[in-house]
Amino acid sequence: MAPVVWILILNILVVGLVYVYLGKIEALIMATAPVWTIISTSAWNPYPMPWLMVLILISLKHLKPEKASVVPLMALIGLCVGLSFHFSSAFAVFYLFTIPLILAYRWRVHRQSLSLQSALAGISAFMIPFIPQALFEIKHNFMEVKAIISYLQQPPANQAPRPLVNIVQTYLGEVRLAVLPEFEASQTVNLLLFFSCLSLLATGVYFLVKNHQKLAFLPETLILTVIPLVGFSKLHFNVWYVSALLPLAVVLVGQIVRALPIMQPVLNNIDMF
Repeated sequence: MAPVVWILILNILVVGLVYVYLGKIEALIMATAPVWTIISTSAWNPYPMPWLMVLILISLKHLKPEKASVVPLMALIGLCVGLSFHFSSAFAVFYLFTIPLILAYRWRVHRQSLSLQSALAGISAFMIPFIPQALFEIKHNFMEVKAIISYLQQPPANQAPRPLVNIVQTYLGEVRLAVLPEFEASQTVNLLLFFSCLSLLATGVYFLVKNHQKLAFLPETLILTVIPLVGFSKLHFNVWYVSALLPLAVVLVGQIVRALPIMQPVLNNIDMF
């Protein structure tokens, strides 16, 4: 029972962080959409990759070179990436491409350059989680490294690459569970709820376009999402890999819902409590 309680507590803490640093709507989505309940109650096999992605998103959102917090934020990003290799190296390997690409994009487009100190902080924090593993490998003659190389050279037959369209379909199915509420009701009720939510999102997109508003964090979201999905089609894929991408969808949907005119009074009333 204790592991279940701890996982639930961690999930509540993550929802609290989302509420404070990403937005109220995003926190509400994570508190009600079914996939987050599934993740938070799977104590027999906890998968903290979505939580680590939330921390990375918060860090990237507040990463401003002119602020004093840039060094600890870069360290947090590096630490989360390093920890991700211990929970899902098949997904985490793409961070080695996406995080530098995001930093390069921000330097190119927004002229946001990082100091050598912040870069070293990120690299050093990234290496910390590997210290126990490195000591283990040295002691056991690089046993796991050899096993990984052998696996990559001769992967199991059931791990053959899957078509990109199949992977995208799986991803979209998981996104639906991550951003849309679902209840213990008949299929008809949930179907009506699904199309009602789609209508709200379509209306939100309309107001975004009408008011010439841009989705914040869209380039970073595309980089963090597209590169892994394409990479999975070339390597191997399991459905739980896309769980780490789901906080990105929550952030985008939260912005679309926030664009609805009715939402601003609602959010203002929430701020009063």
